[in-house]
Amino acid sequence: LGFANPSRTMTKPENLWRCTHYGPLLATSPARGLRYRETAAEAKLPIYSSKAFASWAIIPQMEDVSVVLVQPGNIAAQSVSGIDISFLPVNDAEDVAIQFVAPLNFDFSAAYLVIPEGMPKQERMADTGGSLARIRTTVTGGMRMRIVIKGVRLGLDGGQTLVRITSWTGGMLQNG
Repeated sequence: LGFANPSRTMTKPENLWRCTHYGPLLATSPARGLRYRETAAEAKLPIYSSKAFASWAIIPQMEDVSVVLVQPGNIAAQSVSGIDISFLPVNDAEDVAIQFVAPLNFDFSAAYLVIPEGMPKQERMADTGGSLARIRTTVTGGMRMRIVIKGVRLGLDGGQTLVRITSWTGGMLQNG
């Protein structure tokens, strides 16, 4: 069993939970076609029961997210540079976590914050290091938020980068 949370609500035909109970392989395959997202191997099995029901709407906790390298600055893999993160939060929060998942070896150990004009106080939290930066700040729903972090060692390889941004309030996860 596996699933992933999408970033937005899917179309009506896709926004369903589906469950199919298959029986054992028969000597002859049942006379039916492929069902939605069914493999060819599964199509050879008899269906004992199935059910589908509507899912819920996805309500994003951050919108218009941007992560860019500070220019002018170093952009080569493993160089030390700055990162400018901005987003429009839907809800209030008190803590933001920024994790660089890929490429490997991003390092925030020597990173420091440069607070953009008009932004609330921002504090680098003690557990910042490796690929994770944690920032204590006041995030207000509906108000654009910017976090600028300098002294970041960029990842091992260049190319596409996977970043996870998560916010909390009162120690409780708001989004991810």
